[in-house]
Amino acid sequence: MESENSRVKAIDSLVSVYIKTGLLDDAKEAVKLGASQKAIDSLVSDYIKTGQLDDALKAAELNKRKLTVKEIDSLISICIKTGRLNSATEAVKLNGRKLTVKEVDSLVFACIKKGQINSATEAAKLNGRDLTAKEVDSFIFICIKKERLGDVLRAVKLGASQKAIDSLVSDYIKRGQLNNAKETAKLSGRDLTVKEIKKLTVFLSKNS
Repeated sequence: MESENSRVKAIDSLVSVYIKTGLLDDAKEAVKLGASQKAIDSLVSDYIKTGQLDDALKAAELNKRKLTVKEIDSLISICIKTGRLNSATEAVKLNGRKLTVKEVDSLVFACIKKGQINSATEAAKLNGRDLTAKEVDSFIFICIKKERLGDVLRAVKLGASQKAIDSLVSDYIKRGQLNNAKETAKLSGRDLTVKEIKKLTVFLSKNS
């Protein structure tokens, strides 16, 4: 007949394997078989490391406890670094505070790096401001690099610099996209330059 101790050890080993392989949902189900407090805390820790607020809260409840202030602070930091706007704003409430100006600025930057202009805009509003031209430019350059030109056009209208708009016009010209290049140039109140038209002509000649 199996002892209770050997059963817990077996369950803990199963939980550990699931955690190590990143199968956290399976680990959560395994915990319910009767894992030790230590195994459950490991699961909580892993949910925190991946910025999964709701799952971390539920896992902690399996140990009949709430997340500690230290755990919540770690979760806030990770959510900010990974651009998880909703989780970050919900996590700070658990510690009875709001995101600081510095934390919000970091969150805006993280959202921009992920190419999430809507989240970045919402995050900036937490500091009572709009995205700065520098932030909009950063998003534009990231999108140009990732060839997400549809997102770029929306971002330009938020207040991009002349440099960012010119870069986008240049990128459209390199692709032989006259209409997009022309419309983007208009956003900075100008027409295509002679130099840009000549570059477009060269591109089309080479690729015709």
